[in-house]
Amino acid sequence: MENLFRPNRIKSPEAASQAAGFTLIELAITIAILSILSAISIPNVYKWVQQAKIDEVKSILNSSAADCLFAARSSPATALTHKPTSIDSDKLSSAGYQIKDGKNKCQELLVGPSSKDDQFSYEMGFRFVGGRIEKFGFPANDQSSLNSCKAWAGSNCGASEAQLAEWTRLAAIQAAKQKCNDDFNTFRSS
Repeated sequence: MENLFRPNRIKSPEAASQAAGFTLIELAITIAILSILSAISIPNVYKWVQQAKIDEVKSILNSSAADCLFAARSSPATALTHKPTSIDSDKLSSAGYQIKDGKNKCQELLVGPSSKDDQFSYEMGFRFVGGRIEKFGFPANDQSSLNSCKAWAGSNCGASEAQLAEWTRLAAIQAAKQKCNDDFNTFRSS
């Protein structure tokens, strides 16, 4: 009975060195477990990094929208053609975004991913319509970006052709109204 409770004592130095290491099977199992854990976690870490970049772009766009509203209150005549100073290519490129198709004015500001291979980032922006900011977004192919898009643009996430046509119509009305006001002010001042 005494031998059951007493630890085995190693008597020779050769036996001690053999008992101190890991076996090849133990190392292979440990590497396999670490490989499985990294295969599961790396895509999630990538999405977190991408989401942080999208949040950074949203913050830049919000600053630009505030800049546009300030410009509209300061100088209504030039509000639509005002270029927000809070947005630039350097800030956007660090987040993997760029200004799309020269749409960098308050009338319509649109940004999108720099890389065509990016499956998570999506196009988003805002329009200045009738004295208010209207946000919109177009979710990426990866459906996990849909929630972020809806948080940005609400019902204007994934704008339909009808919504785009309505925005174009409202922008034309806004431009005509602005021209009419400018013409009236010119007439009144002469």
